[in-house]
Amino acid sequence: MPLIIITGFPSSGKTRRTLELRDHFEVEKKKTVLVVSENSLVDKDKNRILNDSRLEKDLRSSLKADVLRYLNKETLVILDAGNYIKGFRYELYCASKQIKTPHCLVHSLAPIEQARSLNQNRPDDEKYADDVFDGLVMRYEAPNSSN
Repeated sequence: MPLIIITGFPSSGKTRRTLELRDHFEVEKKKTVLVVSENSLVDKDKNRILNDSRLEKDLRSSLKADVLRYLNKETLVILDAGNYIKGFRYELYCASKQIKTPHCLVHSLAPIEQARSLNQNRPDDEKYADDVFDGLVMRYEAPNSSN
């Protein structure tokens, strides 16, 4: 089954969209769905991890390894993470092509100020620190619809 890669700014609604897609495919389409989530790997340490380039690289490696482990022709895999680096998204695209399964990219589009406001309204243990939020927004490489 396909690989669905969710991308967008921090606090732009990626996890909400992931859960909606999971429910749709499990309930209405009767498909087996596996969600690989950045949230389950970082928990309360996300600001520390996303502030350290080495730890962040390790996080991306773990996400990619999980996706590759689950990617097959019978299971729908949804990757719920920032996925803000084009090269990382391209690696996942190549992996899906190697397995001969389709993939799609869902861009959770929210204006920066709306995402910042949503982040500020989160519980303290789920918030991105301001410097981490700004860094992720600055490094975000938006998808190009012509690719």
